[in-house]
Amino acid sequence: MGEGTASDAIAGVLGVSVSMSFIVNLILNVSVSMIWTMMNSLQIIVHIPLINLAFPNNCMRTSLFFTAIANFDVIPHSMLNNKLFDF
Repeated sequence: MGEGTASDAIAGVLGVSVSMSFIVNLILNVSVSMIWTMMNSLQIIVHIPLINLAFPNNCMRTSLFFTAIANFDVIPHSMLNNKLFDF
């Protein structure tokens, strides 16, 4: 194995790793931005019932569901406390 082939192989590996890093970074930045926008919109939707208007029952039920998601109440706190702080 000569010096030329080893340096070519290393240059190829570095080129691929930099390219893959750039692509993954681009994808993750877009994903995080979309998730951040979704959470912002969800929080605005959750606060609409505070306007004190008469909403139908199905809208209020949906709003309570979205409130649980927006407040990150998907996992019960008592279960987390028992698992994490069991001394």
